[in-house]
Amino acid sequence: MPGIARQFEPQITRSGGAPSKYRFAVRCSACASTDSYEAAKPTSSDTVKSYFNDRGWLLGRDRSYDLCPACLGQPRRDSRSAGKPQRDTADILARHLGKPEALAAEVFRPKEASPSKPLQQPNLSAPPINRS
Repeated sequence: MPGIARQFEPQITRSGGAPSKYRFAVRCSACASTDSYEAAKPTSSDTVKSYFNDRGWLLGRDRSYDLCPACLGQPRRDSRSAGKPQRDTADILARHLGKPEALAAEVFRPKEASPSKPLQQPNLSAPPINRS
């Protein structure tokens, strides 16, 4: 939804009498690398975003779309064409239906023009009125 910004929820850690630490973590959706940001006091999501952006992370609309700098540097593979030969419509028809030329001739045949009935003209004259 437009206008809804991604929010980061801190993991609040406290050890002994030490003050609390606010920890924000991101994980790459392509590999297992993680990165974290720690603050001594509550921090806005914009500050957290700018920290990770400065470190080279691409933060998506949700944490399942985050990418680390190493994965951003790799060329992306197109999942649609990865390892699959390009096939055209005729090959697909041949595999499933046998003869693509015959099927194409049947599917794309020109419509026969049938003689249409002449339109009947509407009767515009008014019926006679009986005045008795």
